[in-house]
Amino acid sequence: MAYIGSTPLSQSFAPGTDTFSGTGVTTAFTLSRNVATVNDILVVVNNVDQQPTAYSVLGSTLTFTAAPSSGTNNIYVRYLSTNLQTIAPQQGSVYPSSLSTGGPTWDTSGNVGVGTTTPATKFNVSQANTTIGALFNGTTRAIRFGFDTTGSIIEGVDNTGVTSFQPLTVGGVDVRFSTSGTERMRIDSSGLLLVGTTAALGAATNSGYIVGGAFRTVAGNGTVANAASATLFTIPLDSAYMVTVQTQNASGLSTTAIVRYVTGGNPAATTTLYADNAAFAVTVSGTSVRITNTLGGPVNYGFNALRIL
Repeated sequence: MAYIGSTPLSQSFAPGTDTFSGTGVTTAFTLSRNVATVNDILVVVNNVDQQPTAYSVLGSTLTFTAAPSSGTNNIYVRYLSTNLQTIAPQQGSVYPSSLSTGGPTWDTSGNVGVGTTTPATKFNVSQANTTIGALFNGTTRAIRFGFDTTGSIIEGVDNTGVTSFQPLTVGGVDVRFSTSGTERMRIDSSGLLLVGTTAALGAATNSGYIVGGAFRTVAGNGTVANAASATLFTIPLDSAYMVTVQTQNASGLSTTAIVRYVTGGNPAATTTLYADNAAFAVTVSGTSVRITNTLGGPVNYGFNALRIL
């Protein structure tokens, strides 16, 4: 006849028998397996069944209240319970609801959910709007993930998640910021801040870029010989900049100039708005911004440029 109902998991039943020899003195004997209570075994001494009150068990130790008489194999113990063992559930037979209510869950796709029984991704935490939706903490500091009615939150906090704010480091080859799925700004691998673009513009020797469709600043310095010129930086087309240049020669003579230049439609157009010494000039040649020294002797210079259009 076929088995009716679900087939039970495999488990062996092994009554078994242990045999001991009494000495007339020994009261404690070691069983071949652990038992829970005296009702799990039947003890016989000299072919006489013993009442459970005549002995006790603790794990695998059988202890008589009085030492059995001396004899060879005159004590035997029969096991009445199943043999205790570890049983591995059949694959696919255990479900989250079988383990706990309200705990983590998983589905057949390998998605794990916390706070949801239908995880949408490999790890899905679901909770009502709160400043602490998830907390990854160490001994003193933590990262807090949360959400409120205005947006999502990532914060550096202490290990409790609520007592104090702590530094938060964001790193990578470069760090990118986006809105609505489109990158708007990044800090590149050289430490330059780029806004509205993914690549720095201008001469590679310049430092301190802030680049963008709306603004860009460039700074640099160097030395130019008398009656010579030097390139300050290169510029994109169709741009307007305000440039401040400061110079000083060996005799201490210094000058300052503020220059506006335009590229694109008229790449060579240069207008000096103010200069307290006309012995040097800032000009545009193609997309290069250059300084020409007529002060006499080598001149040290420094400049800052701000894109205004």
